[in-house]
Amino acid sequence: MPKRNPAYDCTKTVPGNSSETLWDTYYKTEELPQVISPASGFVYNANHSPFKSSGIKDNTDPKKFASTMGYELYDNNRSTRLYQLLNGDDQITFEEFKTIKYDHTLPTPLNYNYVDFNAVYEMNPSDYPGAGALLRKIQSWDRVADMNSEGAGVFAIFYYQLQKLYGERNSDNSFSKEVIYKALKKTSRYLKKHFRTQSVTLGEFQQLVRGEKAIPIWGIPDVVTAMRGVQNKNGRYRITNGESYIGLIQFTPKETIYHSVMSYGNSERPESLHYDDQMKLYQNFQTKPMHFDKPSVIKDAVRRYSPK
Repeated sequence: MPKRNPAYDCTKTVPGNSSETLWDTYYKTEELPQVISPASGFVYNANHSPFKSSGIKDNTDPKKFASTMGYELYDNNRSTRLYQLLNGDDQITFEEFKTIKYDHTLPTPLNYNYVDFNAVYEMNPSDYPGAGALLRKIQSWDRVADMNSEGAGVFAIFYYQLQKLYGERNSDNSFSKEVIYKALKKTSRYLKKHFRTQSVTLGEFQQLVRGEKAIPIWGIPDVVTAMRGVQNKNGRYRITNGESYIGLIQFTPKETIYHSVMSYGNSERPESLHYDDQMKLYQNFQTKPMHFDKPSVIKDAVRRYSPK
């Protein structure tokens, strides 16, 4: 982290013809905000503020650090949800830990750090012709991004349509009901054009794709198991960002147990069995054991050979 000259606002363009704006000194690691062995027993981060990374009494105070460091001060949906799940329990089992890791629920209210469209829950469906059914679907949805959920499917399409209207946000990043209504009508047209219906499940809308293999998948932007995609020609979305390699480590008195999964497989060669052989594990929130001792590796080996 560079030490920036406080005489200049580095959130804006600064002069490049002066050594006054040169970054040539840096903070030591121990000078950066950090939480070490907190009494609350947990540390988490979801690309949000480092000053909100543990129990309330364990967090560092942003006032003790130079504002020129430029650290974010906000929460987001993922950090909000993780705190809800982690705070309050003196201890958690490994199974509970996995449940937290694989959570795919949005908090109430929504807490996107870059937009606010909570007004969608305040709109009376009968006041918005052509969008009432979609409003009811979104408002009655349990906020769980399950691949079999129609509420999640409609919400995801609405989210991507609203994203195209970001330029119409208010100064506080909120959306007016009028702009939300516009996005809902765009959602309706999208559903009609690509699916010939007004409701689809999340798994019908988005897929995890590897070569010729495509499977329904859970997750939407900014849930703990976040997923984001790009549109295909048929209107479905192909996932391009989000959950990827997952590694879980279980510490026991006798041994350390490793679990992992890749979103596709462990090979980049399409002809390989391992090109896409982990997709179903991934879809089902499952992992495979990882062995680091030679006898176990040899026992489970598919093939033993000497590299050329």
